[in-house]
Amino acid sequence: AHSVTITDAVPAGTTVLSASGSKPPNPVVNGQAVSWTVAVDSGETVTLTIAARGDAPGLVANTAVFSGQETLQASTQLIVYTHQVFLPLAAR
Repeated sequence: AHSVTITDAVPAGTTVLSASGSKPPNPVVNGQAVSWTVAVDSGETVTLTIAARGDAPGLVANTAVFSGQETLQASTQLIVYTHQVFLPLAAR
């Protein structure tokens, strides 16, 4: 197994509600910072899920950082899912 760390400094203007990993140990949430160090076997997929709330209307750009002691292979994929909610506005 290889130890990998994913860190995410969630942008200002958002509030981190929770973070969970697909396997132990649990991610650490410290204010706007989320960090998860986990052992990953060759070919294994792990998932870090961060739930956050926007504090005001608008767009937020977020970047997570991956680090580890091993070189990533060409087949390594980083998939980021985003969720946008659009509410229609009806004028009377």
